[in-house]
Amino acid sequence: MITKILPGTNIELKSGARDADLSVTGVVAMALPLHWGDQVTVINAGDNTLYSLGYKTSDPALKLVREVMNGTKQLILYRLNTAGAKASAEVSPGITAEAVFPGTRGNDLSIVISASGEKWLVKTYLGTQEVDSQIISTTADFSPYYVALSGTETLASHCKAGRRYRRRGRKRLHRIFRRTGKAGIQRDLQHGFGSCG
Repeated sequence: MITKILPGTNIELKSGARDADLSVTGVVAMALPLHWGDQVTVINAGDNTLYSLGYKTSDPALKLVREVMNGTKQLILYRLNTAGAKASAEVSPGITAEAVFPGTRGNDLSIVISASGEKWLVKTYLGTQEVDSQIISTTADFSPYYVALSGTETLASHCKAGRRYRRRGRKRLHRIFRRTGKAGIQRDLQHGFGSCG
């Protein structure tokens, strides 16, 4: 359609179907303060951000990230606050559990240790959701994922020290974390994050 507005000026308007791919192309770089994650994180459309950012993109804590990902295929996220402390606790004399990233989200982590034959089953929880499970003989066998274990003592001595948590179970651990956070870990779980089965 051509509309003549002034002598010598013609305006032609054309419309058509928009390519759907145009809405999710390109790369966005953004800097944000975050509760969890590495200093630089690359997120692609459809990625699960529970480990990389501590929350799923559907969580209100990542509202800005979610809105950006609605219009791009990749987000390069620079974390502004990586200098904070990592949540940690001495699970028994000589054994320490520490979050792999600094930030307050680490206070929502807990681990539960139970016997598995001659080895030990170590489960990691973020809030009430199980995010990792490993069977190990010593702390050296543990692959850091959400938390890292370090120390020279054996898990057997750790679990003997933590025997009083057998009857209380995982529900008590979650109540402690929700109520007291990191301070509660250090005060109430002097013998470890978890319990022996």
